[in-house]
Amino acid sequence: MTQPIEATTMTLVSLALDAAAMRQQVGAHNIAVANTGAPLGRVEFEDRLTAIRSQLQSGTTPNLEQLRAMRPQVIWDGGSAKGVAGLDQEAARLSQNALHYQALVRSLGHYLDLRSSAINDGKR
Repeated sequence: MTQPIEATTMTLVSLALDAAAMRQQVGAHNIAVANTGAPLGRVEFEDRLTAIRSQLQSGTTPNLEQLRAMRPQVIWDGGSAKGVAGLDQEAARLSQNALHYQALVRSLGHYLDLRSSAINDGKR
């Protein structure tokens, strides 16, 4: 019974880590092209999880293929960063994203430590 839950959780965490890494790349791009008129990017991921959340809340386990297809995507907007304020906002988003990434990695590490402990009967 725990197998589908574990696979679902690991897939979602993997996708969230992918989205966070992609956000760092897009944020760096946005800072690099500030005030050049080049299009800015944003990563779309959390909005796609609404259907999955609904399925989980109704007690239905989503299909793993359905989850894997929910890869994060970069959306290129026509706008451009406006001066120092735009750069400050982008830097703040990058900092927030870095914290999110670290929290995901830390929680994944704890999860894997628990599994390792269970497999080794609590011995290290």
